[in-house]
Amino acid sequence: GDGIIKFPFANDEIVLNIVKKYLPDNPVILDAGAFDCIESVKMFELWPQCAIHAFEPVPAIFSALCKRAKDHETMYCYQLALDDKIGEAEFHLSEHPAYPDMPFMSGSLLPPKEHLTYSLVKFEGDITVKTTTIDEWAKQNNVDKIDYNFLDLDSLYQHILFQ
Repeated sequence: GDGIIKFPFANDEIVLNIVKKYLPDNPVILDAGAFDCIESVKMFELWPQCAIHAFEPVPAIFSALCKRAKDHETMYCYQLALDDKIGEAEFHLSEHPAYPDMPFMSGSLLPPKEHLTYSLVKFEGDITVKTTTIDEWAKQNNVDKIDYNFLDLDSLYQHILFQ
């Protein structure tokens, strides 16, 4: 498409209902930082014929994501972090005090900064994760279009709609 609409830090349900009128009945959706796929499930409710490509690099979180995705035939899971390069990178794991010793949804390729000022989440460990670019992933998986990017990356939470 020609344009991009960004909705930084917006409520999911509000944004999805706005976006709904711009997408086809069977959109191709990229969900990066998919965590527990709660948002993906909401998207399947709005677009039952969609295809969702969900990215989650943290092994324990990825395992839980795959279990939830089993209920959706057209949800594809990738244990990868989206980056500007292909290879490996250090990933900063997050942990919420209410869920000790469990990776939390705020992990990031970038070292945490502002996130530390408004959240109880702590970053105390790193792992190495595999990275890829959207272009390389699309080429390897024969994905020739993406209608909607749902990005929860590096403390940047955006919905990007391609028009």
